[in-house]
Amino acid sequence: MPLGTYKEAVSARSTDSKILDVSQDGGIVSALLCYAIDEGIIEGAVVAGTPDDDWRPIPTVVTSSDEVIAAAGTKYSMSPTLSALKDAVRQNGLEKVGVVATPCQVQGLRKAKAYPFTRFVTEKVNLIIGIYCMENFPMASLDTFATSKLGFDSLTEASKMDIGKGKFWLTKDGEDKGLAIKETHG
Repeated sequence: MPLGTYKEAVSARSTDSKILDVSQDGGIVSALLCYAIDEGIIEGAVVAGTPDDDWRPIPTVVTSSDEVIAAAGTKYSMSPTLSALKDAVRQNGLEKVGVVATPCQVQGLRKAKAYPFTRFVTEKVNLIIGIYCMENFPMASLDTFATSKLGFDSLTEASKMDIGKGKFWLTKDGEDKGLAIKETHG
C-alpha cells in the first residue's frame, strides 16, 4: 500500500475561478481549506505561505478564504511549515487547526499527536491535508535554473513556478520558459 491507509482516492479540481486563477494543479487543496474555514470545520490553517520576492516559502497561519487564496500555489523548495503550528494555537488562539504538509511532515505530525507532551498543540489539529512531494530544490538550485539555464537576471523576476509536461517552468511577464526535469538533477 504505497499511500498507507485510506478510505477512498479521488481526482478533483476546484470550480472556483478565484482559486483556479492562482492555483497550481487544480486548486483542490485551496478549495478544501476555504470550505473548511467557511463551514467552521477549522478556524485557520498552517500552510507554506507566499514567498517573498526571493521565492523562499514562509510558514504562514491563514484564517480566511482570502488568505488561503493569497498563499495558493506550489513552492518548489522545502518550507518548515510545522514550525508555525505552535503560533497558530498560541499566538492566534485557534482551537480547530488545519495543516497542509508534505508526506514527511505529516508523518512527523502524526507521531507528535501520539505523544502526551505535545498534545496542547496537536490536539487542536482537526484537518491534515497531505500533498505529494515529487520535486523540491534548494534555493540556490532554483536561482541557478533561473539565471544560468533559463536566462533570467534573477529568480525574483519570475511570477510563477510550475512543473508539468516533463519540464520545470518559470513565468515572467506572461511568458513561460521551461527546463527539462532531467536537467534539474545533478
